[in-house]
Amino acid sequence: MLKNYTLITVLIFVLHSAGYAQNGDIRGTVKEGGEPNLTAFVQLKKGQAIAANGVVDDHGSFIFSELTPGDYTVTVLALGVDTITKNVYLSDGGSKFLAISLISGGGDQLGVVEVIAVALDRDPPRRPIEIIESPYDGLLGLISQDPSVTKVGGALQSGSARPGQLAVIKNNAIQIGPLNPATFNLGEVKVISAGVPAMYGDFVGGAIEYTTSDILDTTAIRQIMVRSSSPFNAYHHNAIETYLYKPLIVEDGHTKLAITHSLFAGFQKDPNPSSTDLYGLKENVENDLLETPFTNYGGGASLPTASGFRNEDFVKVNTKQNAAATNLYTSAMLSYKPSRDLVLRIEPSIQYTRQNQFSFSNSLLNSGRNPLNTSVIGKINAQIQHTLKRPYSSSGQLMYDSSLFSKINYQLIADYQRVNSKTVDPIHGDNVFEYGHIGKFTSTGTDRYTYVDGQRYFTDQNGEKVLADGFYEFQDGYEETSLQFEASEHNIQRAAITRYALENNTILNLSQLQESQGLLNGQNPTAINSMWYAPGTLVSNYAKSDQQKGSLKAILNIAMNPTRELGKQHDIQIGTLFEQRRRSYYSLNANGLWRLMPQLVNRQYNTLDYANPILSYDEQGMFTDTVSYNYINDLSRQSNFDQSLRGNISSSNGYTIGGAQFIDINELDPSAFSIDMFSADELWNNGESYLGYAGYDHTGKLMRSKKSLNDFLNDRANRFVNAYNPNYSALWIQDKFVLEKIKIRAGVRIERFDANQSVLKDPYSLYPVQTASEVNTIAGQTVSHPSNISKEAAVYVNDLHRPTEILGYREGGTWYDERGVELSSPESIRIKTASGVIQPLLVDPNNQNLTDESFKDYEPEILILPRLSFSFPISSKALFYAYYDKFAQRPSFGQSFAPISSYYYLENASNTILPNPELKPAKRTDYQIGFKRLVGTRGKLNIRVGYADIKNDINLISIEQAYPRSYITYSNSDFSTIKSFGGDYELSLTSINLRANYLLQFADGTGSNANSAAALIQANQPNLRSLYPLQYDVRHKINGSVTVALDSLGKKKISIFRHMQINIFGNAQSGTPYTALVNAIPEAQSLGSASRSQIKGNPFGSRLPWNYSVDLSISKVFFVRQKPIVAQLNALNLLNISKIYNVYAYSSSPSDDGYLSSPQGQQRLNTELSAQSFADYYSLKNNDPGNFGQPRMISLTLRTTF
Repeated sequence: MLKNYTLITVLIFVLHSAGYAQNGDIRGTVKEGGEPNLTAFVQLKKGQAIAANGVVDDHGSFIFSELTPGDYTVTVLALGVDTITKNVYLSDGGSKFLAISLISGGGDQLGVVEVIAVALDRDPPRRPIEIIESPYDGLLGLISQDPSVTKVGGALQSGSARPGQLAVIKNNAIQIGPLNPATFNLGEVKVISAGVPAMYGDFVGGAIEYTTSDILDTTAIRQIMVRSSSPFNAYHHNAIETYLYKPLIVEDGHTKLAITHSLFAGFQKDPNPSSTDLYGLKENVENDLLETPFTNYGGGASLPTASGFRNEDFVKVNTKQNAAATNLYTSAMLSYKPSRDLVLRIEPSIQYTRQNQFSFSNSLLNSGRNPLNTSVIGKINAQIQHTLKRPYSSSGQLMYDSSLFSKINYQLIADYQRVNSKTVDPIHGDNVFEYGHIGKFTSTGTDRYTYVDGQRYFTDQNGEKVLADGFYEFQDGYEETSLQFEASEHNIQRAAITRYALENNTILNLSQLQESQGLLNGQNPTAINSMWYAPGTLVSNYAKSDQQKGSLKAILNIAMNPTRELGKQHDIQIGTLFEQRRRSYYSLNANGLWRLMPQLVNRQYNTLDYANPILSYDEQGMFTDTVSYNYINDLSRQSNFDQSLRGNISSSNGYTIGGAQFIDINELDPSAFSIDMFSADELWNNGESYLGYAGYDHTGKLMRSKKSLNDFLNDRANRFVNAYNPNYSALWIQDKFVLEKIKIRAGVRIERFDANQSVLKDPYSLYPVQTASEVNTIAGQTVSHPSNISKEAAVYVNDLHRPTEILGYREGGTWYDERGVELSSPESIRIKTASGVIQPLLVDPNNQNLTDESFKDYEPEILILPRLSFSFPISSKALFYAYYDKFAQRPSFGQSFAPISSYYYLENASNTILPNPELKPAKRTDYQIGFKRLVGTRGKLNIRVGYADIKNDINLISIEQAYPRSYITYSNSDFSTIKSFGGDYELSLTSINLRANYLLQFADGTGSNANSAAALIQANQPNLRSLYPLQYDVRHKINGSVTVALDSLGKKKISIFRHMQINIFGNAQSGTPYTALVNAIPEAQSLGSASRSQIKGNPFGSRLPWNYSVDLSISKVFFVRQKPIVAQLNALNLLNISKIYNVYAYSSSPSDDGYLSSPQGQQRLNTELSAQSFADYYSLKNNDPGNFGQPRMISLTLRTTF
């Protein structure tokens, strides 16, 4: 009797193990009534090409490995059954499992097998076509639809961690610098958030991973895409992209050598548009300022004209002014496959970005001085993939043997990235001495003499003793009698202020010029009402940086069959990674150099030579009435700058008195100076520094070799500071296998991080302090320490130079009094000292110079991070899964890199916030369980619950009573917990694809960022820690998308719907928390001193409003000369809904802080000379574009392939 077979179900389970060129596999079983069907034959195709063939083994199992990502067709033939076909998409490094059950039925007909299967991937990767067909202009737009990422203030970040804790991975390497803007060359894009394989690390907030396409086809491909918003709005988001794939060597129908090239060019006049109104100064009003920078507004006060402007002096502008961005990118990939077992790929790329950095405080009156940032990003990624053994032959036939290993391959990946950036003034660029040059000041004057009414004996220049009776005696100094000004063309607005002051006042010298509100070289005009930078204000330092990252990774993949049963194969991966980074920076207060230079010249002429007076005589040799002196030329006081400058200027500069040539800096042109005239010590200025650097020398040249601490401490001329040069390494092992229908992936990752820098031995003292074990006597008297005080405790006394008694002890950060009683604060010890300053008993109190004895090497931390995930079917259409993951992420550069200069100048530095070089990695533990189910024949549902905790996050702490001064630094003191519940649903029909997800999350912690404790420190509660909702605590998040192919509506030959598709994306996100205030404060006066108010309710107890958005793309294919051209209309924020990213703490409004209408604000208005001007300025400043999302954005895309 013939058997009638009916296929009940095909379940597809996913075991992720993605990475660049990580080959995946498709495996499964074919069974009948629970027993293997040994007649089954399985074929795998990719496109029209046969990728592999095989029969099932004795257990009914089959496996196809060494598969690159893409679409595959699985064909199953079995005795008495029609051919079965199933389309499967295999992600990069993914694994698909097909469990095919055949059940015998009655009847005489041949059984027809029906395939009922939907992939149960939790996070199916996004493919390039999805990004291209979406309304977004890059991969991040589409990625934002993933529930594990969120937008805070409009910026994309991890939904369960701080900004900066979401990694970006390209081709198996964590990226530095901006994203690849091209889309044609993308392979896959996905978010890694839970159930993370052991090969991934160095993040605690998940990762965005994308690969570049690595096809090796025999047909050339050319693509071009043009995108523009210019026909629809003034933001001008325009881009052009081209893509070329060309096989270079083709043999026997296989491509051995191929090249891929991508090119992208983009321009955006306003990269981040805001839905609120923006304003600028009218052109005629701005021009008038050059003639009348000051106006008398009554009351006898002459004030900057700009301070009296009103709304009629401003004009509404369509975009942010002077904020344009340019992005150029090109890459090439050379792929070489000399044999079926060996593939070599190398991909270099280079990117150039240029953007004027928008500043809201600069936008109204001074947008022309928005800083200009340029970056050059170079990257190269190379890999070798070599297969030593594979489970099927060159013809695709499966080869089962009795050996332990059925597959062995390895990969070697080398990656190098470099980002070189520079931020400059848009007008002055690299000409740093033009930044502060307002003009040439020429002073004239006379020597200063005082009449002495009396007698005095002098030994004159001839050695004769002379009695002077009533005479004029030369005094130290020079009396200016007139001042001339020649305006500079470099800073015309600032020069106009000085010119006006000179023309309208009687001014004889620079001091009188300042009293008349004129500006000297190196000075900026005063901000208008502490709200807006005045016209001509220079807001940018000269800064540059160089980041380098190199890594080597080796991965060994082994398929092992200890039982020789294919269905019980173990896929083992062993990998190792070494990464070295180097980060250098250089920042120069170029404007301030003109304030420093006058302080550095003429220092050697400090004292008159009173021992050698010069008397005046008439022609008969008789003393007249004058006694003069020359200056002593004390070369030990001469600065390096003075010495260098004198060889570069003429002797006519300045003035000559007392036999000395005094240089007048303000009389010189910027071309007279160069930065190498200064010594490093002169620019550091004893802590009131005019620069900061590491990895560069003080002149801005990149250092090529590493220096010791003593090279900084002892070389005053150069003060070399090493770059931040940490290294990171990892080793992992992972096993992926099936155990009685339970799919298991178990692995462990071992990470080692070395900050590779010097660390203070004692954060409470720059100099070595004696410990209790070293102190036996004080002032000749034997001392006995309390029994609870350890031998390593630091000792504190009443006077470190002449100690007579012990006042207390310190063990780490815990303080004790002289009796050993623990103290909550060291303040009680300080007030008992003779000087009122904490007095540690120093090893050498007479030598308080920083040496390398105060430092030790960073102690690397080794972390063991287990990873476990498993899933098993609980019915023919459902499965259960669970994940357990531990992650770690190294501390960031800004908080952990502490150059030696930060300690050396600590005592005199104005900034007392120091990085902490001893910071350790943040650590995260994730737990997640979930349930997946097929819904009908085309839908799938995923429900999950998660919990995570993050420890060792970074925040500020205060190091109270440190010596020689207290300071603030960072510590691993923060922690947070994240609880979540979410669900995903996807429905795939013939013409419609629907996706939806929801996330409920509770994120609480002690700090939302590394500086969130600053307010507590200012409130004298420096190390208080309490749990509050975090700034990324988005309680509810809903995303949905619908893709509809309209071909089914266009069955007629001529129809508008033929070859037409619509994509709709919608999202809704509840508001993030903020702290409300009881009283209104002038938040608009952000350029002045900060104001405080009592908080309303609990910290972070209020919420921003919900944000909604609907995005749309409509595409249609047109044929021109039989070539397809796709026209696509894109609309972001289709409904033009206003998004609120921030509100003012008192008013809960995004456009009014409530201050002007408050009693405090009304009182302030009454004190203003021009109350209306103040109110108009204030209202404009309240309307911060950063508080609002973007408006509706429409663009058009045209693309074609040929």
